[in-house]
Amino acid sequence: MAEEGTHGLWGDLHRPDLTPEQTDFSVIGIPFDGLASARKGAARAPERLRYWSRHLTPFSEDRTRLKDMTICDLGDIPITAPESDFVLVRQKVASLPNMPIFLGGDHWVSIPVLEAERERFKTSASAFFGWTLTPTCVTSSTVRAYPMPTPCVVHWNSASNRMMYAW
Repeated sequence: MAEEGTHGLWGDLHRPDLTPEQTDFSVIGIPFDGLASARKGAARAPERLRYWSRHLTPFSEDRTRLKDMTICDLGDIPITAPESDFVLVRQKVASLPNMPIFLGGDHWVSIPVLEAERERFKTSASAFFGWTLTPTCVTSSTVRAYPMPTPCVVHWNSASNRMMYAW
């Protein structure tokens, strides 16, 4: 995909000359949808979001210029073997000194991300909100689906030393 647009990456907020230690946010793409049971496509999200970010302006909704905000785009973490590659995701996220922003990935990538956040902040519980297509109108000939938030509550079970998930 061509890198055309009216602005630089992330609406001119990306600073390729800075490291995560020097920026407010780190962007990491996780182009993976290998464990999705249906509706593949999350693996394309990092590329598409980066493309469209070049069409953003560096202003907030109230027209405040975001001149002091900086972003370091760390590229993608490719997932070919989920069990071992998710360890790499967890390690990368746990080592970040700033606020991470994740692009793409099916819901399974939230597991190493939340485990890493627990390592970073030593919290006992977190919450994750994703978007899914939820059937809202079913008839004999059609199913209409609309994007709806799907909450997932995550809690650390210290007895089993594992994260517990509830959708």
